[in-house]
Amino acid sequence: MKHVFTLEKTFLSSRTEATALREKIEKHIKGKYCSITINGSNTVGLSESYADEVFGKLAKKLGKKRFFEVFSFVGFSELDLGVIATALQKRLR
Repeated sequence: MKHVFTLEKTFLSSRTEATALREKIEKHIKGKYCSITINGSNTVGLSESYADEVFGKLAKKLGKKRFFEVFSFVGFSELDLGVIATALQKRLR
């Protein structure tokens, strides 16, 4: 099953909002053939703490292999992708 989550706010920094998104995403990661696309085309920035709370914690929970099988990121700037990558690196060490 394929799911697309479009991030609506332009700047994402609240850990509380990040936790709510992570919990929403977790409800959709059930089956073996799950695909999650995160669309950041409306986003102009996100904090490292937001990226960690959503993507870092999901990566830690799922493991590196499963995380990259399930998730794809579209519409993000290179800077925002770098922030996400940093959060993932810290959690997956």
